[in-house]
Amino acid sequence: ASGIEYALVAAMVAVALIAFVPTISASVGAIFTKIPTADETNDNI
Repeated sequence: ASGIEYALVAAMVAVALIAFVPTISASVGAIFTKIPTADETNDNI
């Protein structure tokens, strides 16, 4: 494969990461905010 093809693949990966970062960060943030309350109330996460 040529350098241009590698650059296109890298660009597609970058676009996918940029698209999914807000969703992933919101999910991870929600998990970490649930952990202390679940620990205190003995609730399932």
